[in-house]
Amino acid sequence: MSSAYQDGPDYFRTYSGLLKVVECTLTTTLIIFATLLTNTYQAQFLCGLCIYGFVSAVALLALHIRGLVKKSEFPWFWVEFINSGLMTVLLLVASTSVAMVLTKGYIITSIVGFVAVLIYSLDSIDRFTAARTPRARYVWTVPNATV
Repeated sequence: MSSAYQDGPDYFRTYSGLLKVVECTLTTTLIIFATLLTNTYQAQFLCGLCIYGFVSAVALLALHIRGLVKKSEFPWFWVEFINSGLMTVLLLVASTSVAMVLTKGYIITSIVGFVAVLIYSLDSIDRFTAARTPRARYVWTVPNATV
């Protein structure tokens, strides 16, 4: 896998692209598992959180595939870092609350949720390192300054 930024279909071959695909797969799996559980607030919170995670991951994946992240001056890597960090913390809380029910379906769902926490934390670390690189940093320019 390449460490340089790729766009288009080559983005799927990068580490970041693979993480986005795994995030989409895990959140879809968690949506299915959470809807099969009984009607509790833990399952509803997890389901709603996973729906947000799936929609945001697909939207950011589409931005990368279209190459809009590289062409834009907007700091997309920081947005992705904040999104991944927030999803990590919220999925940790949701998976822990689902695990406290202590029945077989809830425990399996929480284990998949903890795997999703791991993937989102890896993505958050990757997005932070990408945002800190000079090519991704949003640079403020001062008019008439010497370079």
